[in-house]
Amino acid sequence: NLRSMTLSATYFDLDYKGRVVQPINPPSQALSGNPMFEPFVVRNPTAAQQADVFSKADFFDNYSSGPYDPSQVVAIVYDTYQNATSQKLNGMDMAYRQTFQLPKSSLNAFLNATWLHLDQSTVATLPNVRLSGTILNAPDLKVRGGMSWQKGGFSSTAVVNYISDEIDDGVIPSVPIASWTTVDATVAYRFGGQSGFSQNLKVVVSASNLFDKQPPRAVSPAILYPGMYFDSANSSIIGRFVSLTVTKG
Repeated sequence: NLRSMTLSATYFDLDYKGRVVQPINPPSQALSGNPMFEPFVVRNPTAAQQADVFSKADFFDNYSSGPYDPSQVVAIVYDTYQNATSQKLNGMDMAYRQTFQLPKSSLNAFLNATWLHLDQSTVATLPNVRLSGTILNAPDLKVRGGMSWQKGGFSSTAVVNYISDEIDDGVIPSVPIASWTTVDATVAYRFGGQSGFSQNLKVVVSASNLFDKQPPRAVSPAILYPGMYFDSANSSIIGRFVSLTVTKG
């Protein structure tokens, strides 16, 4: 039924000035010598420079194996929020939705996708750098689509989520991060009782990441957080999560 089909596409092109960002991303590359990060790094800081940092801090944690020694400090990294020189974002949002009438039931199909490019510069003398598609940043492509079937008080929905592959530029050389596809499912039943306990009663069983798909492996997060081998901005280690919801009223 073409009359029930809805298609939409929205192109966007945004040019931000002075947007607030953290200038060093990924943080594991703060001391890599990247000229984009160097303005925010003080190498071989003096004891006075270190003391100035401590005076502005709420607390101090020493993760080294020995007592704090100012002469052993290699660098101070200022990764506090800054105004970016430039941030440009462009891409497209696409959506599809359609209803199919079946004998005594209905089927709804839907698809939403976002494709984007994100470029940023934190130093006026350097060109923009592509951030989208790199670890801890928005992916180049994100898709969510599925179908929902309904017959009387019974309904079921299956959804596929897709995040495109990325680049882990938190290590040298950079390494790829595989794409991630997961499936969510929901089964629900609304009782049709006109009175008594079953009136306005609905039972829903939902499963997120139905097939318990592990997030794709990433290397650089574990440099700062041991054991964290995944992109926490775009994936999760929770795995399959099943819930039962009963509502009445």
